[in-house]
Amino acid sequence: MVLILQMEVDIILKNQNDMIEWRFPMTDEIRFDKEDGKQIDESKVIAKIMAYEEPFRSMGLAIHDIIIDGSPDIHPRVWYGMPGYARSKNQPVMLFFRNDAQYMTLGYTEKVGFHLDEESEHRMMPCAWFFKELDDATRTKIYDIAIKALGD
Repeated sequence: MVLILQMEVDIILKNQNDMIEWRFPMTDEIRFDKEDGKQIDESKVIAKIMAYEEPFRSMGLAIHDIIIDGSPDIHPRVWYGMPGYARSKNQPVMLFFRNDAQYMTLGYTEKVGFHLDEESEHRMMPCAWFFKELDDATRTKIYDIAIKALGD
């Protein structure tokens, strides 16, 4: 069951000694856990993203939406201080992203089932990606990465 809720969200961020008030309209889906029927709480992950400076705040919100769109039954949670995503509330985080100084990092955790391409000349497996902007190709790649990490 997915309930669409239109709301206006007020978020107040404490930035050193200044209080910054952030107000934006958003359409949000209230998602419920398939196992226990309880609401999935994304507020801590959203708060973490909202603490990013621009343009990374907007990028983080977009990445979160891309991941959720690709895997609507997943459970976001803060994982080692970063937005992380797991298949269920009882399973480990499989995918995360973070804001580094000048770019965003998207990565798999060690819990993702890596498969070595036997035809490859090397023995390396991709596990992290860095980017500075979200163009259409990057959005598509993030969606594909989320599906690979969080799919059944």
